[in-house]
Amino acid sequence: MKQPSLLLLFTLLVSCAKEIPSVNLMERDGITYEVLSTEPYNGSVYTKYKNIGRVKNGSYRDGRKEGPWEIYHENGQLKQKGSYKDGENDGPFEHYFDNAQLKQKKSYRYGELEGPYKSYHENGQLHRNGSYKDGLRDGPWEFYYQHGLIEAKGSYKDGERVETWEYYYENEQLRSKGSYKDGRAEGPWEYFLENGKLSSKKTYSDDKLISEENF
Repeated sequence: MKQPSLLLLFTLLVSCAKEIPSVNLMERDGITYEVLSTEPYNGSVYTKYKNIGRVKNGSYRDGRKEGPWEIYHENGQLKQKGSYKDGENDGPFEHYFDNAQLKQKKSYRYGELEGPYKSYHENGQLHRNGSYKDGLRDGPWEFYYQHGLIEAKGSYKDGERVETWEYYYENEQLRSKGSYKDGRAEGPWEYFLENGKLSSKKTYSDDKLISEENF
């Protein structure tokens, strides 16, 4: 009874110790294999970068990504880091621009986006701020211009815009304001010029324009 157990342990240790370049792998039907192999790959993978040399990216188990992974830009800056479970994104993920500035910060559960989400412009200013539920946008969201001022704000439910939304010009003046129902414009909307003057009032039903008054 001991021999099969020892053999299995030895096989697992050899698999875990194996490390090959990413160019030696190929994917078929969602499973990763070594080129010319019919067995799902088990082991680590690395990539050679010009500025930082050889770097371990992560590991595969039964042909699927497993555990911590890191990907780099060609200039050597970190591009992405996060963990996988059975080939699916799992837990916190971070993405970076090639200037090392944080690009996105988010989390996954069972391969779907879940919880707080933030993305940034390349200059470091906040771009999007909200949250996900079961892979869909949910709750309050805010969108910002590159210079840091608000561009739009409102709420989502099941990935669709709902309730009151406000949109702004880059000079902070309100551009439009109205409500959504299941992602479609519903009820009265107001539209403004960049100088703050009211330009029109419109009424929608199921995203269709019902009436319009211009000023």
